[in-house]
Amino acid sequence: MSYKIYFGIKIMKINKTIVDNVYIKLMEDIAHLKIKPGERIDIAKISIDFGVSQTPIREALGRLVKDGLVVCKSRKGEN
Repeated sequence: MSYKIYFGIKIMKINKTIVDNVYIKLMEDIAHLKIKPGERIDIAKISIDFGVSQTPIREALGRLVKDGLVVCKSRKGEN
């Protein structure tokens, strides 16, 4: 664990994972309506845009589903 001292206060350095960064970016995009309500989220496109594999995007989307910001719909039976 590493620490940095700021103005005499010991602050723990926080290391964010790729999933954390993707989660934050997606949340910001939702909040700023870059991803609009009801819009289908294209994991492959986000993967290219963010420069990461699809796995951390899926994990971040899972967190957003738990937070109630994204709804996961089955594609079964869609035309």
